[in-house]
Amino acid sequence: MKKLFAGLLVLLALVLASPTAMAGRVFCNNCQGWKNMEFVRYQYKADTYHQSVFQCPDCKLEYFTSSVAHTETIAATCQSPAYCEDCKSYYGSKAGHNWSAWSISDENQHVRTCQTPGCDAVEYADHTGGGATCIKEGTCTDCGASYHTDHNWGAWKKADENQHVSTCQNSGCNQTQSGEHTGGNATCSTEGTCTVCYGSYKDSNNHTGPYTNAYAPSASSATQHTVTETCTGCGKISRTYDEDHDREFHAAQAPTCKAEGWKSYETCKHCTYSTYSAIEPDPNAHVGSCWTTYKKTSETQHALHALYDCCGKLVQGSPEAHTPSTAATCTTAAYCADCDSNYGDPDPDAHNLKNHDAQAPTCTAIGWDAYETCSRCDYTTYVEKKALGHDAVKHDAQAATCTEIGWDAYETCSRCDYSTYAEKPALGHDAVKHDAQAATCTAIGWDAYETCSRCDYSTYVEKKALGHDAVKHDAQAATCTEIGWDAYETCSRCDYSTYIGKSPLGHNYAAKTTKPTCTEKGYTTYTCTHCQDSYRDGSTSPLGHWYGEWSPNADGTNSASCLRDKYKHTVDCAGFGFALTAEDVRTEFVLCPVCGEVSQIRLIDENGEVLETLGAVRLLLAKNTAAEALTKWLPRGELVVRMGALPRGELLMSVAFEWGGEPTQPTGQVKLTLPAQLVDGYSLYLLFEDGTETELTLEGDEEEETVSFTLDFTNSETPVQVIRLIPEV
Repeated sequence: MKKLFAGLLVLLALVLASPTAMAGRVFCNNCQGWKNMEFVRYQYKADTYHQSVFQCPDCKLEYFTSSVAHTETIAATCQSPAYCEDCKSYYGSKAGHNWSAWSISDENQHVRTCQTPGCDAVEYADHTGGGATCIKEGTCTDCGASYHTDHNWGAWKKADENQHVSTCQNSGCNQTQSGEHTGGNATCSTEGTCTVCYGSYKDSNNHTGPYTNAYAPSASSATQHTVTETCTGCGKISRTYDEDHDREFHAAQAPTCKAEGWKSYETCKHCTYSTYSAIEPDPNAHVGSCWTTYKKTSETQHALHALYDCCGKLVQGSPEAHTPSTAATCTTAAYCADCDSNYGDPDPDAHNLKNHDAQAPTCTAIGWDAYETCSRCDYTTYVEKKALGHDAVKHDAQAATCTEIGWDAYETCSRCDYSTYAEKPALGHDAVKHDAQAATCTAIGWDAYETCSRCDYSTYVEKKALGHDAVKHDAQAATCTEIGWDAYETCSRCDYSTYIGKSPLGHNYAAKTTKPTCTEKGYTTYTCTHCQDSYRDGSTSPLGHWYGEWSPNADGTNSASCLRDKYKHTVDCAGFGFALTAEDVRTEFVLCPVCGEVSQIRLIDENGEVLETLGAVRLLLAKNTAAEALTKWLPRGELVVRMGALPRGELLMSVAFEWGGEPTQPTGQVKLTLPAQLVDGYSLYLLFEDGTETELTLEGDEEEETVSFTLDFTNSETPVQVIRLIPEV
């Protein structure tokens, strides 16, 4: 480490000495030894400086020194930047044009041209000065031409309900111009204010309704009617037009003995259009009746009798068998509800049976099994069972108590109330004395009393509770987080209370959204409308900077400002090498597709010798371009299409995508669309890194005035593709 530091000190000292002298002994990191370094050349670095390059005589490893200002050997012009003989490079920007004096071009303009050889720049400007007006001739103070100016139109003024007028303000000129009122939301019935002359007016052609429609059969078509649309605002017909019938479909109706029928037909909801066709009445097609009933005709049949209300005709139908609404019973014939008649004979087996539950015999009473009887006759299945006699059960004796009797052993029957029971009298109480107890607010009290040691006998007498001694308490309103209560009472003697708590109101938050910026997150602030408590939620990520066009700097970097907050960001240029061949000369260059700077432009002959190193140029941003992914997807970032010429006039176009000033890599086929005028008259050839090129197929859209072609990034190792524009013959 000490040796390396010492070597760097020696190398720094050499920068201050003559660059062409021996570099002295410097520690070579590659050879790992002290070497006598030699000056090799100056190396272009940026628009303001170059570097001295020293070389190890053994391993040829090169060392670069700190910056050295360019030496201007050829001054910058409008055609090329300044040229440094030391590093054999063009640097900086081009100079301004060397304009000639203004000369007359025509009645309205003068012109001047650039005097620099090889530059064909031309600039036009309107005549100015000299007091010229529309009726007075003046002399241009720049080129001396005689000229007139356009009319000096005054403010627009309302002329009538439909137009406004403007008058030339130049003295002696009485020319006017007119125009129709516009803007202001004027309609046929309401006035608006003209946005040109600010006068009020109505627009007789701007009907806003409401409208009323009148309908009439169309004179030209049986399938349509004519609609006359009238604006109710001004009472004028706004338009008349034909439209198809709004059809309604009607089902067919069969004729009756008195009324005609019809086939299915159509009508229009708005006009008299109809396809109705009538069918004559049918004397046999009766409908409806004033009454319809069955009458008994025999013990087995009845017939339907009907009187039709359509024509008053009485009709008796064919005999039909009775419908047994009520079947025959053991005592009555069957009943037909249709003709309201009994018919046939009773059914001796059709009893109306009633079920009777079984009754078991007891010690002293008879019993029976379950049986049936008929409610209409004396039919029964009843069978009697004899009494059982007592089933004796023995019972032990029971001693008497203070208040309860006792008994000796006795017998009862398990099936009835038979008993040999004999009662013994009660013993009387054995008294016990008890102390008194005072009453409280809610609990009863008592005086001294007696109970019995053998039973529950007692002389206890209850004293009522005292009731509460009320103390009043004020109400307390609830807050967002604290409970509240209504006015309530407590007792001074006990813990009695009518207190009922009210739950906290809870926060009522109102939301206010703060939008994200380039560097700050967005969020929503929620503030309680009751107590102003607040918190943040719903955080959204910063938008990130949205940069405008990237521009090259003089130090191998490029910069752009954010379109939202003007923040300026600088990144290193991303350089990609390309080559193109014209005749026997090969042009190699390094392109930054983000800022468009083309640098390290070298002309190389067929033997690989560098003929000339040219100054850097810049490709300019092409507008109104668009990209579409045909396969895969588009990369992250903005499409950057740049166009411009190399110092020798070769026209180039670069296509790339950038994010934050750095190129991003496309992954498939991309369709590029740009204005047709940008490539009008040129053939497009795609350049490859080895200098070969292939022609692109263009597809045009005359209506949109655009042209498109496809670039394939599928196997591309670089994120930029360069296209050469060659004039068509």
